[in-house]
Amino acid sequence: MMAPSDDSVKAMHASGKMVVGALFALGLALASIAYFGGPVVRLKPATVVLRPLVAVLPFDNLGGDDELELVAADVTRAVIERLMTNPELRVMPHQATLAYRDLEGGAGGIAEALGADYVLAGSVERETSGLRLQAYFVKPGERPRIWADEFRYPLSERDSIPADIARVVGEALTGSEARPTDRPDSP
Repeated sequence: MMAPSDDSVKAMHASGKMVVGALFALGLALASIAYFGGPVVRLKPATVVLRPLVAVLPFDNLGGDDELELVAADVTRAVIERLMTNPELRVMPHQATLAYRDLEGGAGGIAEALGADYVLAGSVERETSGLRLQAYFVKPGERPRIWADEFRYPLSERDSIPADIARVVGEALTGSEARPTDRPDSP
């Protein structure tokens, strides 16, 4: 077998350099076309709109009897359902707030623990003439209550209480204009 001559080695080496050079030039040309000559795509900055997160705590039964517990549960569910119909809000499911019912630190502390923008809390108690309900919104980092209201109902109107409270609470949070209501003895 014959060893390649020096001239043939130099020729192969030179042709290899030419191939590498040609590949480099081709890559540079493709990169230039991709960078400078391709279609211009301008991306608009994304607009992220975070809807406020609302947590509705179970209404407290201050009387301790079973009838008031049912009223409290009905009002809590009605308020959650009403707020969930508003596309501008996110509402925590009822089950998510049950564990926070007796948490120390009040509604403001619960709002921070849940990561909620607003927390609605309230209570139901029996009076000699009927039922008294209280409801209030808390927003963490602001004054203790951003909205509060008290409602009084005769026992005969027990079935209308959840829907009425839910409507008033929904209007309070969304800032919709309050319409005249038939709420008895409401301030």
